[in-house]
Amino acid sequence: MKAIKKVLFTTVSASLIVINSIAQWNAIDVPTKNHLNSIAFTEETTGWIVGNKGTMLYRSGNSWLEYPAITDEKLNSVCLLSKTEGWAVGARGTILHLKGSHWQRIESPTKQELHTVCFSNTGNVYAVGNNGTFLSYRNGIWEKAEIQTPWHFYAIALNNGTPMIAGGRENLTVPIMDVIYRNSYSFTKIFDPGYVEIAGMASPEIDIVWAVGKPGTIFRKDWTGWQRIEIEGMLPALTNIFFTGKTEGITVGHGGTIMTYTNESGWQRDESPVNNKLNGSYIVGNKYYVVGNNGTVLVRTRNTIPPEGESSISSPKLISTYPNPASDILNIIIPDMELPSGTVTVLDSWGKVLFKKDFDYINEGFPDKIITTGLSDGLYIVNISSGARHVASGKFIVKH
Repeated sequence: MKAIKKVLFTTVSASLIVINSIAQWNAIDVPTKNHLNSIAFTEETTGWIVGNKGTMLYRSGNSWLEYPAITDEKLNSVCLLSKTEGWAVGARGTILHLKGSHWQRIESPTKQELHTVCFSNTGNVYAVGNNGTFLSYRNGIWEKAEIQTPWHFYAIALNNGTPMIAGGRENLTVPIMDVIYRNSYSFTKIFDPGYVEIAGMASPEIDIVWAVGKPGTIFRKDWTGWQRIEIEGMLPALTNIFFTGKTEGITVGHGGTIMTYTNESGWQRDESPVNNKLNGSYIVGNKYYVVGNNGTVLVRTRNTIPPEGESSISSPKLISTYPNPASDILNIIIPDMELPSGTVTVLDSWGKVLFKKDFDYINEGFPDKIITTGLSDGLYIVNISSGARHVASGKFIVKH
């Protein structure tokens, strides 16, 4: 890449690993623009979506219809035991129960916000939330376990029937814990993820657990223990993960991030048609589904095969930065690329876009400095894209 004119700019998008440009995600029209937070199915034709302001959508044929609101509270999570039984939880301790074809509000033992609900194959139901809230539904009654902690629990998974919970809170390290019941509940620390806030977990089989969170991080547990999955490039914060069996999964997050997993190819980032935060995902039949902010519902077919002779994977290059940490100005070293034009973006560790600048390389050159005086201390991501392609990424730390 030959040097032309250099441009100074103040700030920058996230990008990641290998890009699956063959996967075609399509938006589905739904009757709401409220943020949608969770999706669940029992079969391809039976599914529910929940979201802000008490939003509930149900699958009818090939359409999603709105269920009459029974609460104004934000709903964060939905799980289904069958076509006729399910649970949803949300703000102010809200608990909703699907029995037959109707939802009803259930008395809750807490006013704390509940983030996730799930059920075991024995029929027990569990929910977690703010300030150490852990609820269990046993013998027809919701009960609250006593755990005195400022931690917020965002995620829960069942590994061999045992609840495993995790979460986070600013400036605190929150462990992943097993929850054991012997006349009362006890909580045992099993893994310290450091300062990663765990937002989602999935356990596709015994002794296999996946966890994702902020900053963009993926952990995996097997019989050898926990390991952090090394992924080329930088990830925005991830909000949810779902697996169907041990061989296929999906995770989503901020900035429209969608990543899919198979045993054969590992984690790949799909090209996403949206840039807004994505909150929930599910795999059912031959489809992947994703939901997110502003009424976003996306779908694509599973196991898309590239046309003969065409690869679905391209690796973004790495951007070097110095000094790192930076206080006033950060220099970026551009990898060798033949780009007549593109976009440079800076995001925070949540994946929020702080600055975006288009560039015309032929006439203007490439922005090679970032003014960091206005950025708070922390981790940031710089990304170069051309059209829908992420072509280079890097990370830097600001410390004043």
